[in-house]
Amino acid sequence: LGGSDGFLIPKTDDGRVIFALPWKGGTLVGTTEIPVTAIDPNPHASDAEIDYLIEHLNRYIERQITRAQIRGSYAGLRPLIRAGSASTAALSREHLVEVDRNGLISVLGGKWTTYRRMAKDAIDTAARVAGLAKVPSRTEGLHLVNA
Repeated sequence: LGGSDGFLIPKTDDGRVIFALPWKGGTLVGTTEIPVTAIDPNPHASDAEIDYLIEHLNRYIERQITRAQIRGSYAGLRPLIRAGSASTAALSREHLVEVDRNGLISVLGGKWTTYRRMAKDAIDTAARVAGLAKVPSRTEGLHLVNA
């Protein structure tokens, strides 16, 4: 798609967002989720999703892209916490730390961009459940491998 800046299409025909981010000489293009009825252990971008992205991108870019220019694709599943809404668009992307009656701590929902906050909340909850003294979280200052 050219250029070093990414861009965002804030609303498509069906209300989703499309993003384009420069990455290693190419561009990562993606969108928010579509609901699934069955969990695929190996999720993939369908032909319909790829066509959707191409169609919507080509409305906004000068140099049109084709399927032949796509080098790869990926997909994932995002766990969402259902709160009575039938629409995934209306569901929160926030995470929830839950402690069951046996003391099992689970982190539910969330998004990968908030993994440090999710870790902090899980550790803080574990310390509280175990009766340990609260200490400041170190996750904000920890460097990832190869960082």
